[in-house]
Amino acid sequence: MKKLDYNDWLETAASAGIDWDNPPPKEFLTEELCIAALDDAPEQLAKMPEELKTFNVCFAAVLQDDAVLDFVPDKLREAVKQKKDKHGT
Repeated sequence: MKKLDYNDWLETAASAGIDWDNPPPKEFLTEELCIAALDDAPEQLAKMPEELKTFNVCFAAVLQDDAVLDFVPDKLREAVKQKKDKHGT
């Protein structure tokens, strides 16, 4: 079986999301990959490890679905909500 590289994981994240019980290797867990995983499934924010929930990752999820605001870390929640409100969607 071929060992998956970053681009393989990114493609998987974008098309099928990430199985956070069996995530990619730590070195592949970038903001880009996390945002790609949320594109069609913003609810995955709930399963994402806290250290990966950056402002940009959280904003990308909330932009898709306001309901995931509950899974944004407390320290980021108000700023993410404000940016979402300014975005006008």
